[in-house]
Amino acid sequence: LSSWKEVIEDESQEGTVLERFQICARERSECASKAKDGMLGFKMRGQVSTEFAEVCFDNDAVPGTVYGPVLTEAGLHLVYLHSLKAPM
Repeated sequence: LSSWKEVIEDESQEGTVLERFQICARERSECASKAKDGMLGFKMRGQVSTEFAEVCFDNDAVPGTVYGPVLTEAGLHLVYLHSLKAPM
């Protein structure tokens, strides 16, 4: 996954970081999210594993960034943080 992350973050490659993440997920992922180009949709803290939450809800998290590899009970993942919403 580290080599995939390098390709996704490589600005000399065609497309945006998001587009490269989606292509990588579609072509290489073994996760069920593969069918949606790796997109999990909007999630709140209690809807993701502790490991994902540590990345996604960290105060230093930056939208448009790829994090990981992240190890969860389901395996290894790269996380593309699309956007954040302020808590209500």
